Amino acid sequence: MITGEASSRGVRSAAWQMPFMQSAVESREAVRKRIVTLVFVVYWLLIFEGVLRKWVLPQLSDVLFFLKDPFVIAIYYLAFRYRLWPQNSTMFWLGVLLAALYIPLVLLQAISYDFPILVSGYGWRNYFFYLPLAFIIGCNFRGEDLARLVKYTLLVAIPLAVLVFFQFLSPPDAFVNRTYSEDAEIFTVTKDIVRTYGTFTFTTGQVIFVASTIAMLLAVWILPKDQRPLHPMLLIAATVAVITSFAVNGSRAIFFYTALTLAATVFSGIIAAKQRIRFRAAILPIVLATAGALIFINVFTTSWEAIQERQQVASGIEGSPVARALKSFTEFTNYIIETPVLGHGVGYGTGGGAKLATGKMDFTLVEDEWSRVLLESGVVLGLLYIAYRILLVSWLFVQAVRATRRSHNPLPLALLGFIGIVLLNGQITSQGTIMGYGWLFAGFLMAANRLGLRPGSEADAWK
Repeated sequence: MITGEASSRGVRSAAWQMPFMQSAVESREAVRKRIVTLVFVVYWLLIFEGVLRKWVLPQLSDVLFFLKDPFVIAIYYLAFRYRLWPQNSTMFWLGVLLAALYIPLVLLQAISYDFPILVSGYGWRNYFFYLPLAFIIGCNFRGEDLARLVKYTLLVAIPLAVLVFFQFLSPPDAFVNRTYSEDAEIFTVTKDIVRTYGTFTFTTGQVIFVASTIAMLLAVWILPKDQRPLHPMLLIAATVAVITSFAVNGSRAIFFYTALTLAATVFSGIIAAKQRIRFRAAILPIVLATAGALIFINVFTTSWEAIQERQQVASGIEGSPVARALKSFTEFTNYIIETPVLGHGVGYGTGGGAKLATGKMDFTLVEDEWSRVLLESGVVLGLLYIAYRILLVSWLFVQAVRATRRSHNPLPLALLGFIGIVLLNGQITSQGTIMGYGWLFAGFLMAANRLGLRPGSEADAWK
């Protein structure tokens, strides 16, 4: 009898608890969606804040540079309050540990070198502030969120292609080609042809934006028609837009990003489990690349001739592009012996850090990433930071291969193709747009690497 009463009370207690448990689950899902929305806000600001900085409120350009940071802080607040962060991720904790080790370093540097603490804070921000964001994105974005990201990025690429086409046609001193300051240098391919900026305040932003759209475009074309997040006519319009933006970009770096992305998507076909995906990944990237090349050479003839001229001049000064790219992986070894134990100051070698310290937007140290990290941070922590980025990219590569085989979706390797080199030795710690793209897309890639884990994933590449 007592046992029966106890059992009855247990059933009633469980019945009372179920609504509260369900409510808690719904609450966490609502918070997750709020985090996803805030991530999209940060992403769109990354692309469009340049509109405010160079055309609408140029007098507030320096302040607007930090416009994304409050939204990132809001994401951190929600993620840690509701435990929606990767608590068991070794890579996450290694990054946090490294960030913690840098705090006494920047304080010692500020005291020892007697330069403004703002420089140290700015430098630490560039190194670590966005790093946790990548992991929070990775554990909160779902396949449907990635599909939205791809869909709306490719849709946005259509009007932006019109903008960069007008920038290409306009003289360097035209209002449409303005950068973050009236006094800032406008980078050109030849005398009268600009390297297009799009909505960004520097050419690098437009380069990496176009590279991201190439990766997304290739992934969408490879997917079966019923799995594509874009209507066929819109996909064709987006394809024309991406080819146009590529053709008038004017930077040689876009060819490098494109080659890496093409190689990664073809590789996704080689390892794909489904025969249909293997065939598409083998054929479509080549078809699209050939079509793009023919359009570039025959339609955008002026741009093609200008980039050839630019290449000849640059090769005479800098040597071959391949040798220059390889040099960025070895140049830092020349500074190991001469680097002070404390380094020269985290952030001091960047344009922003130099402006805070000296009032001038001049690079005070070397420009390539690994060498500057070493000189800023000292040998010990500098090498640890470089090692962390190598380890991160290696980990993402392994996860992307597994996800591609499991999900039948080429997106993981396509994203890795363009963002992997940025995370490896791109100027994340010195250039704001590269920093934003690097860590945001590291997060999108982590989310893509989880595709194929949800029920029904064999029939849906976005689960």
